[in-house]
Amino acid sequence: MTDHLPTGTAPGLDELDRLLSSADVSLLPPAEADAFRLEHIRAAVAWHIERNERYARFCELRGFGVDRLKTVEDLAAVPLLPAALFKRGAHVVASRPADDAVLHTTSSGTQGTVSVVPRDDRTLNRFFATCGIGAYEVLGQQRSELRLFNLGPLEAGHLWIAYVMSGISLFTDGDCYVEDDTFLLDALLRDLTAHTGSPVMLVGPPPLLMDAAEAAREAGLRLHPDSLVATIGGWKRASGRSIPRAEFVGLMLDAFGLADAARVRDTFNMVELNTVMFECAHHRLHVPPWLYADAKDPRTLEPAEPGETGVLGFVDATPTSYPGFVLSDDFGRVDRGVECGCGRTGDVLHLERRINRVEGRGCALKLDRRTNR
Repeated sequence: MTDHLPTGTAPGLDELDRLLSSADVSLLPPAEADAFRLEHIRAAVAWHIERNERYARFCELRGFGVDRLKTVEDLAAVPLLPAALFKRGAHVVASRPADDAVLHTTSSGTQGTVSVVPRDDRTLNRFFATCGIGAYEVLGQQRSELRLFNLGPLEAGHLWIAYVMSGISLFTDGDCYVEDDTFLLDALLRDLTAHTGSPVMLVGPPPLLMDAAEAAREAGLRLHPDSLVATIGGWKRASGRSIPRAEFVGLMLDAFGLADAARVRDTFNMVELNTVMFECAHHRLHVPPWLYADAKDPRTLEPAEPGETGVLGFVDATPTSYPGFVLSDDFGRVDRGVECGCGRTGDVLHLERRINRVEGRGCALKLDRRTNR
C-alpha cells in the first residue's frame, strides 16, 4: 500500500501504525477488516490489562480475560469504562505512570463535570492519523485540494473539539475563525468572497455553520458548487435553534449554492474516543477497522438485539495512555455487514440521541459563545 501520511522511522512502529499510515484503509474487505480488528483490539486489551491496575481489577471482577477474544463477535465482551468515569480525573483511567508526559485533553463540561483524558504522543499521533484517513478517504479530499475555513480556534489548548478541528486542518491549507471565544463572521464572509471561484471546505459546529449560511444568504454569497461543509459537534447551548438534519442540509445547499446533499457531511467523536468517524457521501458513519462498536441493552448492558437501539459502546485499539473501551452517553444502533454505494461494506453507526440523565452539553458549547460582526 502507498503511504499517504508521514510516518518516518520512529522506533516501535507496529502494524497498527502502518495501517493508519497507508492508503485505502477504510476500504479493506470485510473479512480482512474483521481479522485486523480482532488482532489489534485483542493486543490493546492485553496492553491495558498489563499496565493499568484499575482496569485489570475491573476485568477480573467481570471474569474477563483476553483469552475470551477468539472471534470478532467476542469483542462485545470487552469491559467498558463509563464515560462518566473520565470526569473523576486522568489518573483514574491512565495506563501510564503519573509522571509520564501526557496531554490532558478535556471536554468543555459544565457544573464541574469536565472529562479529562490523558493522551501520550503515540495516542495523539494515531488520533491525527484517523483524521487524515477521514479527510483523504471518506471525504475524498487530497492535500491542498480545498482551502479550509475552520470555524474553530487557531490554538487547540486542551479542549478536545478544537483538537478534532485542528486535526482536519493538518491536511489542507486554511484559516481559523474563532479567536478568544469569538466567531469572526465578518472575516469569514470576506475571505469566502475571495474564494468563490474554486471549491472550499467549511468545518465547524452546526450553530456557527448556520450563522455563516444565513449571513451568506443575506449577502448573496454563493460558493463553488463543489465546496464541502462538515459538521463537528452538536447544537449544545444553541439547542433552542436546533433544526432537523434534513432541514440543516437544505439550508447549507440553498445558502451556499452547493451541488447536492453529498456536499454536506457529519462527523462523530467524543473526548473519550480516540477516533474520528466521518460520513461518506451516502451519509453513513462507517466503523473503521481498528474500532469495534455495538449497542448495549440499557437494562442489562448486554449486546442489544440486531437492529435495536441501545447505549453505544466503543472498543478503540488506538490509545496507549488510557483504555479506549468506553460506554458512551449516546443511544444508537450498529448495523452489521452494510453494503454501501460508497464502496465500503461493514458496520455502520447510527446515532439517535443523548441519554437524558447525563448532562448533555459538550465541547461545542465553548465554540458557540458569541459572534463578532
